[in-house]
Amino acid sequence: MKNAVQSFNEGCGNLETKNYDEAISNFTKAIEIDPKFTDAYYERGQVYITLKDNICAINDFTKAIETSSLNLKYAEFYRLRGLAKFNIKDYKGAISDCDTAIEILPRRAIDAYQLRGRVKYEIKDFKGAFADCDKAIELSPDYGEDFSHYYPMTAESYWQRSIRDHSAKDYVSALENITKSLEIDPDCCMAHYMLGIVKYELKDFEEAIKASNKAINLDPKFNDPYFYRGLSQIEIGHKEDGLKDLRKADELGSKTALKELKKYAL
Repeated sequence: MKNAVQSFNEGCGNLETKNYDEAISNFTKAIEIDPKFTDAYYERGQVYITLKDNICAINDFTKAIETSSLNLKYAEFYRLRGLAKFNIKDYKGAISDCDTAIEILPRRAIDAYQLRGRVKYEIKDFKGAFADCDKAIELSPDYGEDFSHYYPMTAESYWQRSIRDHSAKDYVSALENITKSLEIDPDCCMAHYMLGIVKYELKDFEEAIKASNKAINLDPKFNDPYFYRGLSQIEIGHKEDGLKDLRKADELGSKTALKELKKYAL
């Protein structure tokens, strides 16, 4: 008969091959043998997030918290539970868990600040969101290579900063932050989208179209890049292509495309 550690190790092996159903089965066996097996709850919770089963993920991270001793992963249990809550739009709960993660390891909280910033952005607390992004970037030099696996720096904080720069019409700073975002993640859809907006504002319409193309390729259901590509197409004399993009943006839920369609379709 397998012991808990053997079942756990087999589950970790399943993760390497992305055999998620088998991974869940093995982590569950480990937990049945040892109901206080913290890492099994932790790993299974991450699988549930991958499979978008956020309620099960929340339950597993709660059990990980309950069975854990204070260590580097303890703060991560709260952050990941916060991520699962964010995914089901429990924004208050997500912020609370991020707060706790930050309190536990304030100098190792890049991911928690980034997640809390994302939540605040969703609830339109833009000042709070930008402050969290700034804090995440401020902390990044404090992370040694030993922590890079657990707390990877992402492009998110930089492209969120570019939104603030754009609102202030500080396009130089916006481009700097977008560039940093794309250096970290060349396939960051939001960074390409923001690049398209800034290039449009600077009347560099050809570059705005290129950036919007990239954002659309990365996320064809994201309406805003169609909107700015459409406006840019119209500006360079490609009216029909521009109107087609505006219609697509409107179809995908843009709140401003219809107004522009009425303006340019006359």
